[in-house]
Amino acid sequence: MSDFWHKLGCCVVEKPQPKKRRRRIDRSMIGEPMNFVHLTHI
Repeated sequence: MSDFWHKLGCCVVEKPQPKKRRRRIDRSMIGEPMNFVHLTHI
């Protein structure tokens, strides 16, 4: 049981962080690319 929960804990802790960062970047880039381009140019 301890090994099983330890493995789940590692997966739960490690996976959400990179996924959230990638999702936020993808959503911002795909959601409103024009706004981001204008902001970067300004």
